[in-house]
Amino acid sequence: MLIIQRVLLLNHLHLFNRVEGTDNGILRINR
Repeated sequence: MLIIQRVLLLNHLHLFNRVEGTDNGILRINR
């Protein structure tokens, strides 16, 4: 369970960095 949680967190951070300053609005809505 912890491993899955960690992977999800890393994925979230990666996506956030990927669309940094581009789809900020979409990320905010998703959050």
